[in-house]
Amino acid sequence: MKKLVVLCGENCGYCKKAKMLLRRALEKEPKYIAIDIQFVLVESDTGRQYVHSLVPAFFCNNQMLYEGNPDMDIITSILEECYE
Repeated sequence: MKKLVVLCGENCGYCKKAKMLLRRALEKEPKYIAIDIQFVLVESDTGRQYVHSLVPAFFCNNQMLYEGNPDMDIITSILEECYE
């Protein structure tokens, strides 16, 4: 199982949407609960270590998978990549 880091802004609407979609995906497909999902604020010391242009930004094992406004298909694809 891989680690998923979600880089978020504190007052970002797309980040709130991403969190909501992640919650729904975990409810729909319980196997994804095993994924270690870590939310990191972009303004934090840890957040500054990740190279990105937009938030939310999704990193699986330090490799960026997606950044920007996600939809459920994108979230499912990200979770599937981390689950493998």
